[in-house]
Amino acid sequence: MKKTILIITAIVLIAGNSLFSQEKPSERNIRIGMFGAGALNMHSGQFSSYDGMLICGTFEDGSGIGWMAGNSIEVPFGTNFSFFGRAFFHKADGDFKSIPKDQPRVSLDDGTLVYLTTEHQLDVSLDYVQIEALGAYYVTDKVYVALGPGVAIPTHASYTQVEEIQQPFGITFRNGESTRQIASANFDDNPNTKTNLRINVHALIGADFPITKNLYLSPEAGYIFPFTNVLSDNDWSVSTLHAGLVLKYELGTPEKVIIKEPAPITAPETVTEPKFTPSPIASIKAKGLLENGTTLEFAQVTVTEENNNNYVPILPYIFFDAGDSELQSRYITLNSSEMNNFDESTLQDSVIAVYHNILNIVGSRMLKNTNANITLTGCLEPLDDGGNQNKLASSRALRIKDYLVNIWGIKPERIITQSRELPEEISNRKIAEGREENRRVELSSNSSDILEPVRLITHNSEVSPKSIVLQPNVKYDENLKSWDIEANYIDNTQLWKKSGNGSPSSSMQWELDRNKMIELARKDEKGNHISVKLKVVDNEGNTDEASTAIPIFYEKKSKYYDGEIVKDSVVERYNLIFFDYDMPLINKENETTFKTILNRINTNSSVSITGFTDKLGTDEYNNQLSIDRAKSVEKAIKERVVPEKIFSKGVGETLIYDNDLPEGRFYNRTVIVEITTPLKR
Repeated sequence: MKKTILIITAIVLIAGNSLFSQEKPSERNIRIGMFGAGALNMHSGQFSSYDGMLICGTFEDGSGIGWMAGNSIEVPFGTNFSFFGRAFFHKADGDFKSIPKDQPRVSLDDGTLVYLTTEHQLDVSLDYVQIEALGAYYVTDKVYVALGPGVAIPTHASYTQVEEIQQPFGITFRNGESTRQIASANFDDNPNTKTNLRINVHALIGADFPITKNLYLSPEAGYIFPFTNVLSDNDWSVSTLHAGLVLKYELGTPEKVIIKEPAPITAPETVTEPKFTPSPIASIKAKGLLENGTTLEFAQVTVTEENNNNYVPILPYIFFDAGDSELQSRYITLNSSEMNNFDESTLQDSVIAVYHNILNIVGSRMLKNTNANITLTGCLEPLDDGGNQNKLASSRALRIKDYLVNIWGIKPERIITQSRELPEEISNRKIAEGREENRRVELSSNSSDILEPVRLITHNSEVSPKSIVLQPNVKYDENLKSWDIEANYIDNTQLWKKSGNGSPSSSMQWELDRNKMIELARKDEKGNHISVKLKVVDNEGNTDEASTAIPIFYEKKSKYYDGEIVKDSVVERYNLIFFDYDMPLINKENETTFKTILNRINTNSSVSITGFTDKLGTDEYNNQLSIDRAKSVEKAIKERVVPEKIFSKGVGETLIYDNDLPEGRFYNRTVIVEITTPLKR
């Protein structure tokens, strides 16, 4: 496409040269002016839009209609040559369309399962300010061609993506429409993405036509070819074909104008007529303001809730400082009164915070399971732990036993303590981090209930937008006395109010109460909305009112690993952390959790498997180790059950937990298995 346009431009230039070569150019002076043009923006390349880490659509080659406007200066050199300097604004928008490769199945009213065909539409808004220097050659007195470099500075780069159902007919999204908005944001909001300067070359052909002695109107056509991409991480560029007009003023000595003094005119007698003041006419608009600063051209409140079950494995190790048997402060200990209020089902913090409650979790479970015993094995690192090492290893185990006996009231005979030098599974002793991991007490039990994973149930709620921008407008407001704006729910509950004297501001912001919006959305009423009303009164007592409705939508959803939205689903996440140091295989400590995973997978489930490593080792080695761990789990799952979708990947030493803590490194040697299963109706 680009080559074709360049060839056509070259042909036009050669034709213009041949057509007008018989005319002799005349002398010219410096010319200044302004120009405007319509533009055909041609987007080429391939890129994807994202929602967090999930791909929402892959797009190739689009186009859009834009415009250009700015100022120009022309400085002649000799008879035929000139320098063109230009600065202008370029609206380089584009539209893209994409058909997703993976088509989910939906159930019709009669129970028939059919494939859902949708189309993703991406509207890209790009604004540039371009500065360029062109060399121009006048092939005749009027016709010129120009060529030169330009630099375009991005001032705005955003996108809005919607999805539209193509087939089957009659199916709608949660909002009751066949079209829904997926995302709207600025490209620069992604920390890994930056908008680039657009380095380009600009080719022009034009002709000057005099309007007056010093004023010229010049039609122009041109093509802008880019050398750089729009974004730093996508092979996506924008070339532009444009046509428009330039209004030029040639600097020079103006002709003398003789102005004759007009004959005196007798002013007519003025007649004062009574002043008529029209009544005010009110109107109001509402727009959504997103967290990233993007303003939507419409206002609606959408509350999205995701329910997740996260199964956190208990790392059965407690770590100690070198030469010390005291519990480190990061482990949470309780007194006797606090112990009575402890309930592991209320733990809603991070995985590491759950682990730091390990002594309380074990104590609570042993109270409930009176037949369970535990064994505490004290270990040490000879290179770090000085003094009486045998006594130190035993002291570490006894310190934990004392806590369980004195605080949780566990009978001493139910807790066996023993000691050894290094652990059975040894971490790398050549580095400080590995030796730190060897200084520990290991917990084991005759009952799997004592060390089984902790189930965390989370309810994530998102409210969009964060605020509403209200834009009141009053026509004939010269005599306005006061105004009043109210936002009320459908049951007339007042949510927001503002009033004042004179004319209202053209824009005012209403920060939404997040908890209140969640409460209203959960009602899921038919026609659920907020009504915003503007009332105005002038000094003559004339009034007017205007209102607008802000709909409220409520969605319960989950996400597959490939970005497909699934409503009314259960999402469960499991961590397999018991991978031996530097090994990809599932060991025996993972068997209980792995059996639970297999029992929770149905044939209609979607399974996402992600492998991780700690920071020890090279990036290349860790990346391969994480892939091998994920593949090992995928293979083991497929040997027992084949879900509808299964996907595995390794992300190396991508930071999940604090690598500076030994427990953080153990939890980073993990494979996360996420199971999404649609609920049966």
